[in-house]
Amino acid sequence: MAKRWPGRRGRHAAIAALALTVAVMIAGCGQSRQPPGGHVEVLAGHLERLSPGAVSARQVAAAESAFGLALFGKVCPAMPTSNLLLSPDSAAQALGMLYSGAEGPAAAALGRLLRLPAWSPALVAALHEHTAALARVRQLQVSNHLFEQTGSRPAQTVLNDLRTAYDTELQLVNFRDEPATTAAINAVVSGDTHGLIPDLFGQPLDPSTRLVLTNALYLKARWQQPFTAASPGRFRTAAGTVVMASLMHSIPQAASYHQAGGWQSAMLPYTGGDLAAVAILPPAGTTGCAVPTTAQWAKLTTTTATAAAGVNLPKLRLSQTWDNLQATLAAMGLPLSGNYAGLGAGGSQISQIVQKATMDVSETGTTAAAATGIAVGTAAPAGPQVTLTFNRPFLLVLEDTATRTPLFLARIANPTQS
Repeated sequence: MAKRWPGRRGRHAAIAALALTVAVMIAGCGQSRQPPGGHVEVLAGHLERLSPGAVSARQVAAAESAFGLALFGKVCPAMPTSNLLLSPDSAAQALGMLYSGAEGPAAAALGRLLRLPAWSPALVAALHEHTAALARVRQLQVSNHLFEQTGSRPAQTVLNDLRTAYDTELQLVNFRDEPATTAAINAVVSGDTHGLIPDLFGQPLDPSTRLVLTNALYLKARWQQPFTAASPGRFRTAAGTVVMASLMHSIPQAASYHQAGGWQSAMLPYTGGDLAAVAILPPAGTTGCAVPTTAQWAKLTTTTATAAAGVNLPKLRLSQTWDNLQATLAAMGLPLSGNYAGLGAGGSQISQIVQKATMDVSETGTTAAAATGIAVGTAAPAGPQVTLTFNRPFLLVLEDTATRTPLFLARIANPTQS
């Protein structure tokens, strides 16, 4: 089960302020309950009993990595000299919830986009295992929500799959009551991200909206071995200029070193050992939006220690908004019009996909948050000592060490810019 969040009472109250309905039914419990504040109808499925099948949590994470690299490859060329920050995991979870209720061509297209097999009990079991693995990461909090127009009734089998795969429930709201409904959804996401993403949807949703799916990640972790105080260092930006960045310095053997096809990486563990940052340096002379192949990515992000490394890494403070992600994902194969009848939204149109992300990397640790929203409307062993100095554009990945899910993916083109 995913972690329960502090402030849940306040978020229920925010939605309750819409005064939509008075009944609250939890199908999985077989009884009704009233949340603090009342007046919100919440539907949840049964937690299914599934045995591990042909798909594993590691395969789900690998699929997210492939999806994330493809997404990166689509958005980066439009901003080749700028910093880039996104969360492959947040986008994949939001789209995965949509996948649960997709039918026909829409289901096939979503499966291809997410690099996942057809929706089945085996996939639900793997997603459940993946969700449970992330819930065990003490420094990470994950939240999924579905909001649907009052009067809709998703299929019970889909509610069961959503509860099992993503530990989520569905709340019935009135999208005709705008901008109050958008404000309430934003309040939920703000609570889920501890206030780091206060307004996922910058404008009120269209009153014709029938379904909104949200995923949020919040990460706050301390380095297993803190960096020494930062000092000025030269950094050649993606634009070719040289700036003075604040470079943090690690002691020798603070990170494990990997290389593949000229790419080099340093894995920096956080306390507890179940979360790590991976800084990935492209081959010398690389320009533009290069990414490693999936095989190289697997080697560069592996948790198996090889050689030890010291690291000189810029301090970072990044924030990014993607408010038209549906256009990018449509170019990758997402059908914006499709049949999501399982979610009570047959013959629907995806009107908006947004993601907001923030990351702060300092000498003591990392704080990061990301949220994705989808609106659907009608129509180390001993080895050679290496020191990696990240003084030119590089990639930074935050991943859990159990499944190696790419929670956050950043390209640092200029560390002096946010």
